[in-house]
Amino acid sequence: MADFGVSIHQAFITTEVERAVDAFYVTDPLGAPLDAGTSRLVTEALREALTAER
Repeated sequence: MADFGVSIHQAFITTEVERAVDAFYVTDPLGAPLDAGTSRLVTEALREALTAER
């Protein structure tokens, strides 16, 4: 996240029946929501990091 200059503003984690539901509110350095391009880049980087073999 730091590589993109963004921060997690809020995070909510809950369960619904047998499923976990997570919501993360990510903002730019000024506290504004991410634009579509940055959001896409961050999403791709997080997905890659979470699925990478170790």
